[in-house]
Amino acid sequence: MQFLWKKWWLFALAFFATGIVITIVAVLGLGADGSNVYIDNRGIHVVQSGKETGKVIDEKNLETFSNINISTVSADIELIPSDYFGIEAYLPANANEAKWNIDNDWLDINTGSAKSNRLISIFSFNFSLQSNYFVKIYYPEGTEFNEAILGTTSGDIKIFETTIENLSMKTVSGDVNAEIAGIADLSITTTSGDIKLTGNSEIASKISMKTVSGGIEVVDLIWNTLTAETTSGNIRIFGEPNGPANVRTVSGDVRINTSGLEIDYDISTVAGRINVYGQRIGGSIRSDDSSGNLATIRTTSGNITLE
Repeated sequence: MQFLWKKWWLFALAFFATGIVITIVAVLGLGADGSNVYIDNRGIHVVQSGKETGKVIDEKNLETFSNINISTVSADIELIPSDYFGIEAYLPANANEAKWNIDNDWLDINTGSAKSNRLISIFSFNFSLQSNYFVKIYYPEGTEFNEAILGTTSGDIKIFETTIENLSMKTVSGDVNAEIAGIADLSITTTSGDIKLTGNSEIASKISMKTVSGGIEVVDLIWNTLTAETTSGNIRIFGEPNGPANVRTVSGDVRINTSGLEIDYDISTVAGRINVYGQRIGGSIRSDDSSGNLATIRTTSGNITLE
Protein backbone atom coordinates (compact mmCIF):
# COMPACT_ATOMS: atom_id res chain seq x y z
CA MET A 1 0.00 0.00 0.00
CA GLN A 2 2.83 2.40 0.89
CA PHE A 3 4.51 1.64 -2.47
CA LEU A 4 1.27 2.35 -4.37
CA TRP A 5 0.78 5.60 -2.47
CA LYS A 6 4.32 6.72 -3.29
CA LYS A 7 3.86 5.78 -6.94
CA TRP A 8 0.54 7.69 -7.10
CA TRP A 9 2.13 10.75 -5.46
CA LEU A 10 5.00 10.81 -8.00
CA PHE A 11 2.51 10.45 -10.86
CA ALA A 12 0.44 13.37 -9.53
CA LEU A 13 3.54 15.54 -9.13
CA ALA A 14 4.65 14.80 -12.70
CA PHE A 15 1.14 15.51 -14.02
CA PHE A 16 1.04 18.84 -12.15
CA ALA A 17 4.47 19.87 -13.48
CA THR A 18 3.42 18.92 -16.99
CA GLY A 19 0.38 21.17 -16.67
CA ILE A 20 2.54 24.11 -15.61
CA VAL A 21 4.83 23.70 -18.61
CA ILE A 22 1.91 23.35 -21.05
CA THR A 23 0.31 26.51 -19.63
CA ILE A 24 3.50 28.56 -19.86
CA VAL A 25 4.29 27.39 -23.38
CA ALA A 26 0.73 28.06 -24.54
CA VAL A 27 0.70 31.55 -23.03
CA LEU A 28 4.00 32.42 -24.71
CA GLY A 29 2.72 31.30 -28.10
CA LEU A 30 4.85 28.21 -28.71
CA GLY A 31 2.88 25.96 -31.10
CA ALA A 32 3.36 22.69 -33.03
CA ASP A 33 6.41 21.41 -34.90
CA GLY A 34 8.25 18.88 -32.76
CA SER A 35 9.88 21.15 -30.17
CA ASN A 36 10.89 19.86 -26.74
CA VAL A 37 10.56 21.68 -23.43
CA TYR A 38 13.20 21.16 -20.72
CA ILE A 39 13.45 22.30 -17.13
CA ASP A 40 16.62 22.68 -15.08
CA ASN A 41 17.62 24.80 -12.11
CA ARG A 42 17.94 27.87 -14.34
CA GLY A 43 14.45 27.78 -15.81
CA ILE A 44 12.46 26.45 -18.79
CA HIS A 45 14.20 25.74 -22.10
CA VAL A 46 12.93 25.04 -25.63
CA VAL A 47 14.74 22.57 -27.88
CA GLN A 48 14.12 21.78 -31.55
CA SER A 49 15.77 18.97 -33.57
CA GLY A 50 18.07 18.18 -30.66
CA LYS A 51 19.33 21.76 -30.41
CA GLU A 52 18.34 24.26 -27.75
CA THR A 53 16.66 27.24 -29.39
CA GLY A 54 15.23 29.26 -26.53
CA LYS A 55 14.73 29.96 -22.87
CA VAL A 56 11.44 31.01 -21.22
CA ILE A 57 10.93 33.43 -18.32
CA ASP A 58 7.44 33.75 -16.83
CA GLU A 59 7.02 35.83 -13.68
CA LYS A 60 3.72 37.24 -12.45
CA ASN A 61 2.60 39.35 -9.49
CA LEU A 62 5.99 40.98 -9.00
CA GLU A 63 6.56 43.79 -6.54
CA THR A 64 5.87 47.25 -7.93
CA PHE A 65 8.47 49.25 -9.87
CA SER A 66 8.42 52.73 -11.44
CA ASN A 67 11.64 52.58 -13.49
CA ILE A 68 12.64 50.11 -16.25
CA ASN A 69 16.03 49.27 -17.76
CA ILE A 70 16.16 46.58 -20.48
CA SER A 71 19.16 45.57 -22.58
CA THR A 72 18.88 42.81 -25.19
CA VAL A 73 20.32 41.83 -28.57
CA SER A 74 17.72 40.09 -30.75
CA ALA A 75 14.59 40.15 -28.59
CA ASP A 76 11.62 42.47 -29.15
CA ILE A 77 10.70 44.66 -26.18
CA GLU A 78 7.06 45.38 -25.32
CA LEU A 79 5.54 47.44 -22.51
CA ILE A 80 1.91 46.37 -22.02
CA PRO A 81 -0.73 47.72 -19.58
CA SER A 82 -2.41 44.87 -17.71
CA ASP A 83 -3.70 44.22 -14.20
CA TYR A 84 -0.45 43.04 -12.57
CA PHE A 85 3.33 43.58 -12.58
CA GLY A 86 5.03 40.76 -14.48
CA ILE A 87 7.54 39.55 -17.07
CA GLU A 88 7.17 37.16 -20.00
CA ALA A 89 10.23 36.40 -22.11
CA TYR A 90 11.31 33.98 -24.79
CA LEU A 91 15.06 34.39 -25.27
CA PRO A 92 17.80 32.81 -27.40
CA ALA A 93 19.45 29.67 -26.07
CA ASN A 94 22.72 31.51 -25.40
CA ALA A 95 20.88 33.78 -22.97
CA ASN A 96 21.08 31.22 -20.15
CA GLU A 97 22.62 33.83 -17.89
CA ALA A 98 19.83 36.32 -18.54
CA LYS A 99 19.39 38.31 -15.36
CA TRP A 100 16.53 40.34 -13.99
CA ASN A 101 15.90 41.92 -10.63
CA ILE A 102 13.93 44.66 -8.91
CA ASP A 103 15.96 46.97 -6.71
CA ASN A 104 15.34 50.53 -5.50
CA ASP A 105 12.18 50.79 -7.61
CA TRP A 106 14.06 49.74 -10.79
CA LEU A 107 13.29 46.69 -12.92
CA ASP A 108 16.57 45.68 -14.62
CA ILE A 109 16.73 43.02 -17.37
CA ASN A 110 19.89 41.98 -19.22
CA THR A 111 19.65 38.95 -21.50
CA GLY A 112 23.33 37.98 -21.20
CA SER A 113 25.27 35.82 -23.65
CA ALA A 114 26.53 32.76 -21.77
CA LYS A 115 26.94 29.34 -23.40
CA SER A 116 24.23 26.79 -22.93
CA ASN A 117 24.93 23.91 -20.50
CA ARG A 118 23.96 20.26 -20.89
CA LEU A 119 20.34 19.60 -19.95
CA ILE A 120 18.39 16.57 -18.78
CA SER A 121 15.20 15.89 -20.74
CA ILE A 122 12.09 15.92 -18.55
CA PHE A 123 9.23 16.49 -20.97
CA SER A 124 8.76 16.18 -24.74
CA PHE A 125 5.88 17.98 -26.47
CA ASN A 126 4.83 18.78 -30.01
CA PHE A 127 5.02 22.60 -30.10
CA SER A 128 6.28 25.02 -32.76
CA LEU A 129 8.57 27.92 -31.93
CA GLN A 130 7.67 31.59 -31.83
CA SER A 131 9.30 33.32 -34.81
CA ASN A 132 10.74 36.15 -32.69
CA TYR A 133 12.38 36.34 -29.28
CA PHE A 134 10.76 38.82 -26.91
CA VAL A 135 10.68 40.47 -23.51
CA LYS A 136 7.22 41.63 -22.40
CA ILE A 137 6.69 43.81 -19.33
CA TYR A 138 3.22 43.97 -17.78
CA TYR A 139 1.93 46.55 -15.30
CA PRO A 140 -1.48 47.78 -14.08
CA GLU A 141 -3.27 50.27 -16.34
CA GLY A 142 -2.68 53.83 -15.19
CA THR A 143 0.83 53.11 -13.89
CA GLU A 144 3.06 56.17 -14.32
CA PHE A 145 6.78 55.44 -14.74
CA ASN A 146 9.53 57.86 -13.81
CA GLU A 147 12.09 56.55 -16.33
CA ALA A 148 12.51 53.79 -18.92
CA ILE A 149 15.73 52.91 -20.78
CA LEU A 150 15.12 50.36 -23.55
CA GLY A 151 17.90 49.03 -25.79
CA THR A 152 17.99 46.27 -28.42
CA THR A 153 20.08 45.57 -31.53
CA SER A 154 17.78 43.80 -33.99
CA GLY A 155 14.58 43.60 -31.96
CA ASP A 156 11.60 45.95 -32.21
CA ILE A 157 10.33 48.14 -29.38
CA LYS A 158 6.58 48.59 -28.76
CA ILE A 159 4.88 50.63 -26.06
CA PHE A 160 1.11 50.61 -25.56
CA GLU A 161 -0.50 53.80 -24.17
CA THR A 162 1.80 54.37 -21.22
CA THR A 163 2.86 57.43 -19.21
CA ILE A 164 6.63 57.70 -18.79
CA GLU A 165 8.34 60.85 -17.49
CA ASN A 166 11.70 60.18 -19.18
CA LEU A 167 12.00 57.62 -21.98
CA SER A 168 15.09 56.55 -23.96
CA MET A 169 14.95 53.93 -26.75
CA LYS A 170 17.81 52.71 -28.94
CA THR A 171 17.91 50.11 -31.72
CA VAL A 172 20.14 49.34 -34.70
CA SER A 173 17.81 47.60 -37.17
CA GLY A 174 14.71 47.27 -35.01
CA ASP A 175 11.62 49.46 -35.39
CA VAL A 176 10.17 51.63 -32.62
CA ASN A 177 6.40 52.00 -32.20
CA ALA A 178 5.40 53.95 -29.10
CA GLU A 179 1.93 55.02 -28.01
CA ILE A 180 2.32 57.45 -25.14
CA ALA A 181 -0.26 58.71 -22.68
CA GLY A 182 2.06 61.39 -21.31
CA ILE A 183 5.77 62.14 -21.44
CA ALA A 184 8.26 64.87 -20.53
CA ASP A 185 11.53 63.87 -22.18
CA LEU A 186 11.82 61.39 -25.06
CA SER A 187 14.89 60.24 -27.00
CA ILE A 188 14.72 57.67 -29.84
CA THR A 189 17.75 56.57 -31.85
CA THR A 190 17.91 53.92 -34.61
CA THR A 191 20.13 53.16 -37.59
CA SER A 192 17.83 51.47 -40.11
CA GLY A 193 14.73 51.03 -37.97
CA ASP A 194 11.54 53.04 -38.49
CA ILE A 195 10.15 55.26 -35.75
CA LYS A 196 6.44 55.79 -35.11
CA LEU A 197 5.23 57.90 -32.20
CA THR A 198 1.54 58.26 -31.36
CA GLY A 199 0.60 60.90 -28.80
CA ASN A 200 -3.21 60.67 -28.37
CA SER A 201 -3.30 64.50 -28.18
CA GLU A 202 -0.98 64.47 -25.18
CA ILE A 203 1.66 67.17 -24.60
CA ALA A 204 5.31 66.05 -24.81
CA SER A 205 7.88 68.46 -23.41
CA LYS A 206 10.98 67.45 -25.36
CA ILE A 207 11.20 64.96 -28.24
CA SER A 208 14.37 63.91 -30.06
CA MET A 209 14.28 61.30 -32.87
CA LYS A 210 17.26 60.29 -34.99
CA THR A 211 17.68 57.59 -37.64
CA VAL A 212 19.88 57.04 -40.70
CA SER A 213 17.80 55.10 -43.25
CA GLY A 214 14.64 54.59 -41.23
CA GLY A 215 11.52 56.73 -41.52
CA ILE A 216 9.97 58.90 -38.80
CA GLU A 217 6.22 59.32 -38.23
CA VAL A 218 4.61 61.37 -35.47
CA VAL A 219 0.82 61.19 -35.08
CA ASP A 220 -1.60 63.16 -32.89
CA LEU A 221 1.00 64.77 -30.64
CA ILE A 222 1.35 68.20 -29.04
CA TRP A 223 5.01 69.10 -28.61
CA ASN A 224 6.90 71.80 -26.72
CA THR A 225 10.21 71.01 -28.47
CA LEU A 226 10.65 68.54 -31.32
CA THR A 227 13.77 67.38 -33.20
CA ALA A 228 13.62 64.85 -36.07
CA GLU A 229 16.67 63.88 -38.13
CA THR A 230 17.24 61.29 -40.88
CA THR A 231 19.66 60.75 -43.74
CA SER A 232 17.53 58.94 -46.34
CA GLY A 233 14.34 58.24 -44.43
CA ASN A 234 11.12 60.20 -44.88
CA ILE A 235 9.67 62.31 -42.05
CA ARG A 236 5.91 62.65 -41.44
CA ILE A 237 4.63 64.80 -38.55
CA PHE A 238 0.91 65.24 -37.81
CA GLY A 239 0.23 67.19 -34.62
CA GLU A 240 -0.09 70.53 -32.88
CA PRO A 241 2.95 72.70 -32.16
CA ASN A 242 3.33 74.27 -28.75
CA GLY A 243 6.93 75.26 -29.38
CA PRO A 244 9.73 74.99 -31.95
CA ALA A 245 10.47 72.07 -34.28
CA ASN A 246 13.79 71.27 -35.96
CA VAL A 247 13.49 68.81 -38.88
CA ARG A 248 16.44 67.76 -41.06
CA THR A 249 17.06 65.12 -43.73
CA VAL A 250 19.38 64.66 -46.71
CA SER A 251 17.41 62.73 -49.35
CA GLY A 252 14.21 61.98 -47.46
CA ASP A 253 10.96 63.90 -47.95
CA VAL A 254 9.37 65.95 -45.16
CA ARG A 255 5.65 66.46 -44.61
CA ILE A 256 4.27 68.41 -41.66
CA ASN A 257 0.57 68.81 -40.91
CA THR A 258 -0.23 71.08 -37.97
CA SER A 259 -3.95 70.30 -37.71
CA GLY A 260 -5.02 73.62 -39.27
CA LEU A 261 -2.76 75.75 -37.03
CA GLU A 262 -0.44 77.99 -38.99
CA ILE A 263 3.10 78.16 -37.68
CA ASP A 264 6.16 80.23 -38.39
CA TYR A 265 8.72 78.50 -40.60
CA ASP A 266 12.25 78.67 -41.91
CA ILE A 267 12.48 76.23 -44.85
CA SER A 268 15.25 75.54 -47.34
CA THR A 269 16.33 72.76 -49.72
CA VAL A 270 19.14 72.40 -52.26
CA ALA A 271 17.47 70.29 -54.97
CA GLY A 272 14.06 69.44 -53.54
CA ARG A 273 10.66 71.10 -54.00
CA ILE A 274 8.82 73.17 -51.38
CA ASN A 275 5.06 73.40 -50.91
CA VAL A 276 3.80 75.68 -48.11
CA TYR A 277 0.04 75.71 -47.54
CA GLY A 278 -0.56 74.94 -51.22
CA GLN A 279 2.00 77.41 -52.56
CA ARG A 280 4.93 75.96 -54.49
CA ILE A 281 8.25 77.63 -53.82
CA GLY A 282 11.82 76.93 -54.94
CA GLY A 283 14.95 77.16 -52.83
CA SER A 284 13.90 78.61 -49.48
CA ILE A 285 11.24 80.57 -47.64
CA ARG A 286 10.96 82.12 -44.20
CA SER A 287 8.04 83.67 -42.32
CA ASP A 288 8.03 85.98 -39.32
CA ASP A 289 8.91 84.32 -36.03
CA SER A 290 6.20 85.87 -33.91
CA SER A 291 4.31 82.88 -32.53
CA GLY A 292 7.20 81.05 -30.89
CA ASN A 293 6.25 77.92 -32.86
CA LEU A 294 9.07 78.14 -35.42
CA ALA A 295 9.56 75.08 -37.64
CA THR A 296 13.08 74.93 -39.07
CA ILE A 297 13.16 72.44 -41.96
CA ARG A 298 16.22 71.50 -44.02
CA THR A 299 16.77 68.96 -46.81
CA THR A 300 19.34 68.44 -49.56
CA SER A 301 17.34 66.63 -52.27
CA GLY A 302 14.18 65.79 -50.36
CA ASN A 303 10.84 67.53 -50.94
CA ILE A 304 9.16 69.58 -48.20
CA THR A 305 5.42 69.98 -47.64
CA LEU A 306 3.91 72.17 -44.91
CA GLU A 307 0.12 71.96 -44.61
